[in-house]
Amino acid sequence: MKEKIEFRVFKKFAHLLFSDDEGKDVGTIVKKIIIDRNSPKVKQIGEIDKRLWIDKNEMFYAAWGIIRKYSHIELSNSPILHLKIRKRLEMDGIEYGTIYDETAACPICGANRKQLSELHLRKGNWMGKHDIAMTLAGDVIVSKKFKDFVNQNNLYGLSFMPLYTGNTLSEDYFQLSFTEELTVSTHTRFGVDIFGNNHEIVNGVRVCLSSDPAKCPNGDNMGLNILSEIYIKKATIPANADFIVSKQTYGGKGGLFHPYHMYFCSQRAMQLMKENGIKGFDYEVTHLVDE
Repeated sequence: MKEKIEFRVFKKFAHLLFSDDEGKDVGTIVKKIIIDRNSPKVKQIGEIDKRLWIDKNEMFYAAWGIIRKYSHIELSNSPILHLKIRKRLEMDGIEYGTIYDETAACPICGANRKQLSELHLRKGNWMGKHDIAMTLAGDVIVSKKFKDFVNQNNLYGLSFMPLYTGNTLSEDYFQLSFTEELTVSTHTRFGVDIFGNNHEIVNGVRVCLSSDPAKCPNGDNMGLNILSEIYIKKATIPANADFIVSKQTYGGKGGLFHPYHMYFCSQRAMQLMKENGIKGFDYEVTHLVDE
């Protein structure tokens, strides 16, 4: 596996570590820089970011993301794959009349609210060429092509619920529900960012805390972001399931955002999705552990 990190570095500070010809401009104020995870510059980025925050109330980078590339053999040897949904829909069902029971959610982190009605979303071709997408609050939407593919191949672990676009029952999209779940191991790393730089002001002083405010003491939400490959408790994997959802969540609650679950598929399901042109996933290797 090859792991790189993409940073969106503020141009006004890029010269502190990078030459003018490094990276690519992606707007008027930031440039995209992708570097190997093992590069010594990664550690320097964290140190510069922390210093800028404490000294000047500024940040070195606006966003970051981990990019993992696997060989065919690595993916083929992983019995359970982490399904990463690429597309995020800039909306939530509550905006269009979907009813949720927030009292059923964890009172601390907001995980696992209960949906009481059919999902309603706005009209439009918001899926594009993707066969799967997720709303801001984590509701998963799939195309008719995906639904037909699952049924034709007798894949196990999913059910499909009706979805309304406006007041019209959609024939093209469905809400996806996972019927099987597993437990993510605490070997999996979660946090605010890869450096643990949680920018806060405490008693008027700018500090970078290592704590993750999204981590739930009840264990419902594991943290704000996934920082490592996912480790799964082997004994919790359902037998013969092709699609599985995590018991725990990650992410934060605020505005329309709610914590997200993690999604997984069997080796068989991954191969079939690739063969049938099902679009919208990235696949990552997972690790099965006894703990």
